[in-house]
Amino acid sequence: MTHNKCKTIIAVLMAAALSFSMSAGVLSFGSPFSVRAASSVQTEAVEMELDSFAVPADGETSFTIGSHSYLWNGLKENCWNWAEQPKSFLVVNSDKTLTRAEYIGDKLVVENYSPAFSFRSSKSLDLELPLFGGVYFGTDYNYVVTGQQNDEETDSCEVLRITRYDKSWNKLSHKSFFGVNTYIPFDSGSVSMTECGDNLCLHTCHEMYKTSDGYHHQANMTFIVNRKTMETVYENYRVWNISTGYISHSFNQIIRSDGSSLYTADHGDANPRAIVLVKKNSSGSMDKYCKVLEIQGNVGDNETKATLGDMALSNDNVIIVGASVSQDENYESTDQKNVFVTVVPKNNISDSSVTFRWLTNYTSADSVNVCNPYLIKTGSDRFVVMWEESGSQDCLKCAEINASGELTGGIVTFTENNQSYGLSDCAPVVSDGSIVWYTTGVRTEKWWSRENTSPVFYKIPANLQLIQITSQPADVTVESGKTATFEVAASGSGLTYQWYYKKAGASQWSIWKGHTTASTSGLSNATWNGMQVYCRVTDASGAFVDSNAARITVTQELKITRQPENVSIQLGSPVTLSLQASGIDLTYQWYFKKKGQTSFSPWNGHTKASETATPNATWDGIQLYCTVKDSGGHSVNSE
Repeated sequence: MTHNKCKTIIAVLMAAALSFSMSAGVLSFGSPFSVRAASSVQTEAVEMELDSFAVPADGETSFTIGSHSYLWNGLKENCWNWAEQPKSFLVVNSDKTLTRAEYIGDKLVVENYSPAFSFRSSKSLDLELPLFGGVYFGTDYNYVVTGQQNDEETDSCEVLRITRYDKSWNKLSHKSFFGVNTYIPFDSGSVSMTECGDNLCLHTCHEMYKTSDGYHHQANMTFIVNRKTMETVYENYRVWNISTGYISHSFNQIIRSDGSSLYTADHGDANPRAIVLVKKNSSGSMDKYCKVLEIQGNVGDNETKATLGDMALSNDNVIIVGASVSQDENYESTDQKNVFVTVVPKNNISDSSVTFRWLTNYTSADSVNVCNPYLIKTGSDRFVVMWEESGSQDCLKCAEINASGELTGGIVTFTENNQSYGLSDCAPVVSDGSIVWYTTGVRTEKWWSRENTSPVFYKIPANLQLIQITSQPADVTVESGKTATFEVAASGSGLTYQWYYKKAGASQWSIWKGHTTASTSGLSNATWNGMQVYCRVTDASGAFVDSNAARITVTQELKITRQPENVSIQLGSPVTLSLQASGIDLTYQWYFKKKGQTSFSPWNGHTKASETATPNATWDGIQLYCTVKDSGGHSVNSE
């Protein structure tokens, strides 16, 4: 099919139109898609004015407001299906100063700011090739990716260049890629970079050489170079299938590294028609892949009603966020997107290992437009999801999640009462306990009208839990029949408490009815042994935070309360031996010694307090006793 790319984008006015086909290309199907669905929670927390966190700053004027990836800007008519590479970038330096790098006009503008966002210095760099790709602030060097259109589709045309700079933005060297089956680089997708050991890794996309059907098909491509020598380590730009990480069409690309492995995320509309996670080793060799969100509709149909927002890595998991309609039988009849989060274990990249959660649950009746989310890593296993919404009010929303993709508190709402406030294509960064980003420009109601401005910086707390647990519940050991007490302490306004419990062996938590104070207690019994409890603390606004879980160990003196009695036996007639004991989680083992033997042996299979057996002639004079053990490892023998 032919897809017209003359976009009426509100956030960025395109200078020209370009038509090309995005038909299906090479088909590749993996294993059947399935997700392990988890419950979603949408609890509204404190509402604040975003302008309380805004700091206008001097600097080059531009227009970036509302342009995160799929060019969402909060207005109803936006319906575009693919990403755009970001033009603005921010990094926190070792001395806590900030560097802004942004493609403005035909230059890359680099500005330095103090930790308080005051302007310090600026320089501009010429692009080495006419098409801007992206910027990456590396550990030792900075990198700029540029490209150019290959109209003649010749392998002698330089279509992509990675330029390496020192930290003062002095050029050191560059790496050129020629041909690489590319008609237009970076088209209808994004540019993402990361470092993995000694390598710089680039994941992006391209329109490819025209095929026999007369179309320039679009797909992803990946390059890895040594970040010091700029020599090629790996390249993948040929048409293949998902077994090499090839995705067609790929409408957004993200790459991340944990130092030993690479993880890429792609938004595919055909091969496969899914948001796809791929794991590779540091040199590019394929490891595993899975589909984190399978997309309904026809293969190759550009409209997917979904966006790929961001990806981050915890110690053990890969976390991907985005926005989508419900990809089910209602796909055709709905345009209502919600924010989702998916979690996949690093050591088990497979369709069946995907955990999927909705962070919002709007219906069409809510009339809320949900934008493409960011995912900011604020700790080794702590993350903040950020997205904008429009409808009854324009707002920015933030939700803190853990490494399992679970909300750790309520969703915080920042209202936007100024047309220059919000998100942009500048990915937020973490600086000294805060999440920081900037925007430029002023929103308008019409896509063809725009106003450039200098940057406005934002600084919100990285820890969104407005309630703080100051003292966690402690594990308790108590004798059966005695009172067990659990306590939690928290700071906040208008706090209420609700305790939850889960008995040993249970799979789900239950509300501990009636236990609604900071200190709560109950009369223990044997069934409480191994039970866990935690407290959810909620403030007056509805924000909540859960305490750690505490465990109760119930003890009871282990003793035999009735000994087994001597019995007379009659051959062929069953005889019962029994005892009674007190304790917690008791186990039994009987032992025997026949006449003439010097030691006792286990009576195999006889492991109950009462045992019945049929004696034979060898039982004359037999002696038996039972060993009783409790859950604490204590033991006592019967007579």
